[in-house]
Amino acid sequence: VAPEDLTAIAATRGRCLIDPDGVIQGFEVLTPPVGRNVSETLRQVQAFQLVRESKGSQATPSGWKPGKMTLAGTKPVQGQEVTTPQSSDDFDKPALGPQWEWNHQPRIDKWSLSERPGFLRLQAFKPLRPDDLMTAGNTLTQRSFRSRENCVIAKLDLSGMVDGQKAGLCHFAQNHSALGVVQHGIVRRIEFRENGKLTEGPEIKTNHVWLKSSWGLDGKSQYAYSLNGQDFIPFGSV
Repeated sequence: VAPEDLTAIAATRGRCLIDPDGVIQGFEVLTPPVGRNVSETLRQVQAFQLVRESKGSQATPSGWKPGKMTLAGTKPVQGQEVTTPQSSDDFDKPALGPQWEWNHQPRIDKWSLSERPGFLRLQAFKPLRPDDLMTAGNTLTQRSFRSRENCVIAKLDLSGMVDGQKAGLCHFAQNHSALGVVQHGIVRRIEFRENGKLTEGPEIKTNHVWLKSSWGLDGKSQYAYSLNGQDFIPFGSV
């Protein structure tokens, strides 16, 4: 059915760039007031042809034309040492690895890698605000890789804990959650924290505890703890 007002009809013009495999590599749609540029379309076709012929080893910068310089290269650079992401989180070196960062400027007298070789020693001190994890000092952090399966296990030595202290493993960004150990008097307990909400767990009577966090691409973490480093007990919400 034709509209009564034919002036309301507007035609849009577009073009698609499709490679020999039938994959759309580019498209453009313009409204009537602006015309197309055939020369620009041909330039883009030549650029995609070059990339395809090089099997992806070359790329073209903005405004590239045949005969001009391309972006090319292989990794690793020939003659250079192959470097990989840090794969060990053991504290067996005199300095922290580059994968670690402090959530706040650290207090140098409250942590050490040399007091007990092979361990990171963190000493507790009064936070900026009570019971506020996000403002706790000397919080050591690491950005996680985005992959299908992720797991981190931290072993804590609790032999030096005293009344009122807390230690644990945390995920935080805009929101946060954590699994750890809190000591009240002479009693130590597992504690789960999620955005300030606390869930008390069982009493811990050993001096060592292992805390574990597992997560996938959805970023949802499942916490667990162990008293022997082998058998883990889930605790806390996902």
